Amino acid sequence: MNFSVNPYVSNTVTLSHASDKLTVPQKTLTDNESTTPTTSQTLFISEVAKVNFNFANWLKEPIQAEFSDEKKEKLALLYEKLPEDKFIHLARMGVTSNDDLLAMVPSLDEKQLTQLSDVIAGVGVSANMLYTHLNEYAKHGKRSGAEKVAQFLEVLANSKRPVREQLIENASQYTEQVNIYREQKKNQVTYSPLGEYNNPRSSANDLQNFISTVIDAESPATLVNKLNQYTSTQQSQLLNVLGFDREQGEALLNALMNKSENTKDSILSFIGNLALKANPFLEMKVFNSSDVGYRKGYGDNLHETVAVMVEQTVSLLSEYSFGDTQLENIGVQLNKLHRKEQIAYLEVATIGLENLLSDKTQGSVTSLTNDDQQQALRRLSPLLSNKSLLNIVYQTREGEEREHGQFFTPKSQQQYQQDLTTTIKHFLPSSV
Repeated sequence: MNFSVNPYVSNTVTLSHASDKLTVPQKTLTDNESTTPTTSQTLFISEVAKVNFNFANWLKEPIQAEFSDEKKEKLALLYEKLPEDKFIHLARMGVTSNDDLLAMVPSLDEKQLTQLSDVIAGVGVSANMLYTHLNEYAKHGKRSGAEKVAQFLEVLANSKRPVREQLIENASQYTEQVNIYREQKKNQVTYSPLGEYNNPRSSANDLQNFISTVIDAESPATLVNKLNQYTSTQQSQLLNVLGFDREQGEALLNALMNKSENTKDSILSFIGNLALKANPFLEMKVFNSSDVGYRKGYGDNLHETVAVMVEQTVSLLSEYSFGDTQLENIGVQLNKLHRKEQIAYLEVATIGLENLLSDKTQGSVTSLTNDDQQQALRRLSPLLSNKSLLNIVYQTREGEEREHGQFFTPKSQQQYQQDLTTTIKHFLPSSV
């Protein structure tokens, strides 16, 4: 697969990301003027940097001149099907040399190619810092936007036509928010595609998370079919989780599939916002054995904490057979709680259910009847709705108080788990 960026735009040409307007040197250029460098001509300007683009001349430029006749024919077809400004933008990005893109040109109509070109442009707008760190740095070793586009095009090219068209349609829908952002910012001097990096609710989150998930998915067809069973708002919340942790996101996608709309809305409102707002600095840790004092509340929103909370929530949905009303109530309760209480709520639910059902599980939750599980949750409900108790449970996270209670000494992970389990067991009702 060939993928390169056209280096033949002179550094004397200024490109504006906001409007693609060009500032050209004072010299007036004509379409008849030679663009072939000579010993006396040191400045070369590609057709894509000129006010009046000439496709035939562009094909004669150094990179395109090396293409096979077949590849040039596909480029001509792409140029014919796309609005000229869309084609020029792809050429500037170097995407017109991508073999996967050109292989799809004959099978895609004008609308689909326009949608795809907008999607490719949309990838140039950054997701927020959290999703960028998780999906472009931590997982793929500083993957560039060009590399991500190439990987997505490869998935599309290797998909059957109906799946390819659906993937493009979904990606196009998620690109709409990016287009709105660009339209709003296009006349602002400070506009930059990277400006959304510092915005937790970046307009590109859904698009970037969708493409990241599609690239990594075992079956993009299955993924998009399941995703489309949800409303657009629910999809956005699901993509927040998929971008945070693909494995947990896919489990969530499956667990909620046949639940009521109220249950989906309730749970996704909580977990989607939980994942979205996690601290983006992944290396920061909640528990350690140092003597450094932490300010109260430190760690409540760190990635490490949120990852546990996401896993616990998904486990309540996928490992137990609670009724829709019970699950809806869990979501409603969690949405009303502060973060400290949310942390404690999920710890009580997780450890409480394990202990209340321990005599019946025989090593596996699947050996329990639905009635066993639902009854255990009902017995646990008074604890989950008791904010004073939740506050006691939360305090097991923190060690000895310091600085008049404003700071605390951190615990080790092992010590926290021991203290947490002991505290929760103390308040549990008798076993079922």
